[in-house]
Amino acid sequence: GCAQFPRAQNPLPGVFRIAVIDFTDKSNGAVGLDTKKITEIFASELQKIPTYEVVPVEEVREVLGPVKIDTNQPQLAFEVARALHA
Repeated sequence: GCAQFPRAQNPLPGVFRIAVIDFTDKSNGAVGLDTKKITEIFASELQKIPTYEVVPVEEVREVLGPVKIDTNQPQLAFEVARALHA
């Protein structure tokens, strides 16, 4: 028969609106990842969790413009989240 998997649930109580920024290829292109496509797939998967509202990836990209958020810049990430009401 078909295996049944538990439905994904929101692991972050109080967080309901999420903005996903583009992933970064830390291999400097050696792996050939399409980071924009990976970001879109990840955001799409998050949309399947019923308690999340995911900001459209294009809207996030518009707000960021040419700015790239590094994982060592949490304050900038919080500012972007606030700008997106996420």
